[in-house]
Amino acid sequence: MNRSAIYARNFESHRAALLDLYAQLPEDQANFSAWDGGMSFIGQADHLSGSAGRLLSMIQGQAPGDLPAPSQSLAEARERLQQSMAAATGAMTAMSDEDLSRRVPAFGGREMPVAALLDAIIAHEAHHKGQVWLMARMVGVKPPCSCAWAERGRRAAAGASGRAGLRLAAGDPEPAAPRAARPGPVPPRRGRLGAQAAVHDPGQPGRHRARPHRQAPPAPRGQSRRTAAPTA
Repeated sequence: MNRSAIYARNFESHRAALLDLYAQLPEDQANFSAWDGGMSFIGQADHLSGSAGRLLSMIQGQAPGDLPAPSQSLAEARERLQQSMAAATGAMTAMSDEDLSRRVPAFGGREMPVAALLDAIIAHEAHHKGQVWLMARMVGVKPPCSCAWAERGRRAAAGASGRAGLRLAAGDPEPAAPRAARPGPVPPRRGRLGAQAAVHDPGQPGRHRARPHRQAPPAPRGQSRRTAAPTA
């Protein structure tokens, strides 16, 4: 998959999720906004449709046109989202690597690579999608799952089960098989008799026997163990 197809797929994943949500919204909540002066559901949809079209005009070297009049219903707003998605993904898919590297006049006349403008379109889409997701929760609508990994998980679950299927769906590698235990030294153990040193028993592969570790005699009162006089 080339770069332009990846851009188109990423944009389409956000826009398709929005279309699914707008299909669930009740018409009587069309003008709901999360705060005074904020964009309503219709306003959010029209803003995304218009912004995508204006940014694509910049990429094609054209002056952005005027925004159309606001939609009169959620159904009309959703139709505009659908149409602008088809136009945007078609334009992105047709771009070559040379097109993505080409610089065009953008915001305030500043020149930007086409790839940077595509990044801006996708980031802008995700930003407002998050706002619409929250607004939907506020009116009692549960948004659809738009996670790409969830879709991969559902497909992988058809041929795998349990935690293994979820791991494969997330793209994690298969876990390495555990290594067989090798005979070797056993860590020292401490008890009443002090540290015990473990030695390998060559006659019993994999078996170990422990022997007590000799300790220095206690130092006389008033002297440390280092300065204690040697015993006869």
